[in-house]
Amino acid sequence: MPTYVTLPRFATGLQHLTRAQRQHFRRVVREAFTPDLRTELIRPAPGIKRVRCTPGVFDR
Repeated sequence: MPTYVTLPRFATGLQHLTRAQRQHFRRVVREAFTPDLRTELIRPAPGIKRVRCTPGVFDR
């Protein structure tokens, strides 16, 4: 089961999004990010990179 920590900075940023922006964010997480994590094929994005010699770990 995946584990994560919600940092205060993230929670604050999420609260400042409009309802439409939050819906879009959740859709992207559900339809793109989560499936990518399962396959470990992360789409290219600024600042996201795989940690060498550590399968399944990514850093920004």
